[in-house]
Amino acid sequence: MDVAEEVVRFALLVGAIYVAYKKIYPLAKFLRKQRWISENVGYPSLLWIWSITFLILVTLAIVL
Repeated sequence: MDVAEEVVRFALLVGAIYVAYKKIYPLAKFLRKQRWISENVGYPSLLWIWSITFLILVTLAIVL
């Protein structure tokens, strides 16, 4: 059972890193380039969704 838990934890961490690298970082980089983040008070909803997904995956990896 310990091996299965470690595999799940590793998969969640890899998923979180993938979400951060492929989704959050390019979106934030593009929006910063377009001056969206610096000029507007709120962040775009898509950036929030990917950020929350990243945090959920990291939290699950730590808790499990």
